[in-house]
Amino acid sequence: MSETKQMETLVWLGPRAIEIQRAAIPELRPGEVLIAVHAAGICGSELSGYLGQNSLRVPPLVMGHEAAGQVIQSTQGTFADESPARVGVRVTFNPLVICGECDRCRVGLTNLCRQRQLIGAHRPGAFAQFVAVPAKQCYPLPDDLSDTLASLTEPLACSLRAVKLTGVRPEQSLLILGAGPIGLFALIAARASGIQRVYVSDLSESRLEVARQWGASETINVQQHDV
Repeated sequence: MSETKQMETLVWLGPRAIEIQRAAIPELRPGEVLIAVHAAGICGSELSGYLGQNSLRVPPLVMGHEAAGQVIQSTQGTFADESPARVGVRVTFNPLVICGECDRCRVGLTNLCRQRQLIGAHRPGAFAQFVAVPAKQCYPLPDDLSDTLASLTEPLACSLRAVKLTGVRPEQSLLILGAGPIGLFALIAARASGIQRVYVSDLSESRLEVARQWGASETINVQQHDV
């Protein structure tokens, strides 16, 4: 940890206004770990937040919920895989902090927790040198996975869940509307799950080219064809 107990943060001040500011390194609550951020992604929701088009985010705010790094301080607790929350472990994290006790949490609908908080929206996020995260939200990383790739875990998880919820079987077809990061991850997830016919539509020919390279059965430019 820095001897000055200070860190640099990227603070969103309002529509189209961001600034690097010095701030205190977070004090940990019981069960939390302090992560030195090594890589962080920029979500589309953060882009809309930056533009002032996302009511979930209120300035001043340190955004950032797609990240990976190394634990440099730990209180008592365990990681998501039940292993001890130890200093030195490289991790990524689930940014949705839940209470685990409300009626929705008790039946497994944790994404609808009545007291849910999103790191990078309701709590300071990972566009900073350090971020505090509940240990139970953290997932240890294998040595052969880079920090950059690990920071993509959260958006990939969104796409995996979306494909799973469709219930599409391998012999059926799947249409993905949009070839942005989430759509392309959904393409990867669909092919990995054995779905043979995966179609992708978008406005951008360059994005559709990536979709073709990544295994789309057919791509549709909606500026030229009606889906």
